[in-house]
Amino acid sequence: MKRIESIYRRGFTLIEMLTVLTIIGFLSSVGYVSYESAKVSARDTKRVSDMKQIQTALELYFETHSSYPSDGTPGDDGQLIGFVETKILSDVGFSAEQHGVIYMQGVPKNPQPGGTEYVYRSLYNHGANCHIAAACETYAILFTLEGNSGSLGPGPHALTPSGITGEGGAEAGRGVLGAGGFVIGLRSSQELVSRYALDAAQLVVEVADNKQLEQIADFAAPTATLFVLTNTVLTAQATTSATALLFYLFAQPLLIFSRRKRRAWGVIYNSFTKLPVDLAIVRLIDTQISQRVKSTVTDRGGRFSFLVTEGSYLIEVAKAGFIYPSQYVVGVSEDGQYTNVYTGGEIKTPQGGGLLIPNIPIDPVIEEETDRIIIRRNYRKYLQRGVAVLGPTIGLVCFVISPNILTGILLIAQLGAYWLFKRLAITKEPKQWGYVYEQGVGRAVANAVLRIFALPYHKLAETQVSDRRGRYHFRVGSGLFYLTATRTGYEKTESEPLDLKDHQEPTVIASNIPLAKSEGSLPEDSRSVTQRQRSTLINSQPTVAQIGEKPVQSPTKESNSLDDLLPLDEGAGHK
Repeated sequence: MKRIESIYRRGFTLIEMLTVLTIIGFLSSVGYVSYESAKVSARDTKRVSDMKQIQTALELYFETHSSYPSDGTPGDDGQLIGFVETKILSDVGFSAEQHGVIYMQGVPKNPQPGGTEYVYRSLYNHGANCHIAAACETYAILFTLEGNSGSLGPGPHALTPSGITGEGGAEAGRGVLGAGGFVIGLRSSQELVSRYALDAAQLVVEVADNKQLEQIADFAAPTATLFVLTNTVLTAQATTSATALLFYLFAQPLLIFSRRKRRAWGVIYNSFTKLPVDLAIVRLIDTQISQRVKSTVTDRGGRFSFLVTEGSYLIEVAKAGFIYPSQYVVGVSEDGQYTNVYTGGEIKTPQGGGLLIPNIPIDPVIEEETDRIIIRRNYRKYLQRGVAVLGPTIGLVCFVISPNILTGILLIAQLGAYWLFKRLAITKEPKQWGYVYEQGVGRAVANAVLRIFALPYHKLAETQVSDRRGRYHFRVGSGLFYLTATRTGYEKTESEPLDLKDHQEPTVIASNIPLAKSEGSLPEDSRSVTQRQRSTLINSQPTVAQIGEKPVQSPTKESNSLDDLLPLDEGAGHK
């Protein structure tokens, strides 16, 4: 059995497998881009090498004939070299067959794709075209680089007897502009700039229309969408049930419009922290027919309401990670800032019915885990946030590369998934932070596990991990609480009870907590540490039940009247 459990624990979760697959896909894309860049660099290196070889062959020709070969083409067009008709350089110049001495066998041509074909121009020293083989004093060969190659930048360049433009005294990277437009037959440098701008624009279009990139985009878009949607669904499962999620998507727009007319509502709230519970499903059951007659879902404020007719009803609440009815708030009509508290039982409405808006506590189910598990889950949370942001980014890039209906729909799906993830998993950052620091040094302590417990129940209400700057915060309602802070290598710190019973609005607990270095190593589960340092976090006189006191259980009411559950003033859901 232990061996089976050990093997099971070595397995991967779905989110971990998808993360690995996404990383592999991302590295493959990066590798593909790097491979393409390497091929561009290799082609440019070959072009520069070709120019050097052709220059050497032309100098050998010049030693024999005291001039350079004619291009044999009237005007400024020049002669394409490296093709079948111009693959040999001999005594008659560039030709298809040998005539006399061979100065170069197999004249190279521009490597594809990219660049431009090699164009040979025979010239006089003053820049005019030369068509007489015995009188050509210089030459220029036009070629184009796709990227940087040594001191040469991308764009058109010219090979002359003095070298390649951009080297040997010419301005590096300026291409033909460094030698003057007449070298390649252009009338002005402005024409060259215009032509290069057109080439650059064409290159952008070619990149956008690259079939290989489009294939990658068409593959990456659905993959990224699937991964982001899976990440969002897993997050939703961790925060609420699938039914609540679907109910929220369809019911939330209706709730927005209905609240404009109704100012009164009931609240589903956490019995420990007294904070509203989001995305809880609330069902209204007619006891006379034993059927569910209405359902709704709470918003960020935990709000809900039922407009009922005369009859007898029960209310049920469902929320993943919570228990209903509450086992700790039982048989009371007031709980902190909340009045008209409903803890179960039958509700009878008078003749004419009314608006049913009680406040209902539900108990959170939070297991006290070891620090290592909590920190690992905290890292996973940050990983999920990164994945949520990565999806829309990949979707946008894929849509730009391959703009079609499929990638557009997938982009919208990724944006919707990101919005949903942000709605469910990302809380608004507070304006104030508490800090965990090393006592006597003042250095921030990262990855400290902080727990807040509710009194008089002594139940864990929430757990947080300090970030790399030692920051943390807890948001609670009215009540009595105390904090603990643990970190491997430090003594456990426990606060005095915090009396927040007079706070009618949610309060952010954000105080500085010192941690003292321990003399020896702490156990893995730092909750078992007996040495504790107490720290008063809020200047208040605690009026709280003593440690060890158990919650008082009251008998459950079998029946409540509508008058007990409806506020007298419209809109008074709680004090």
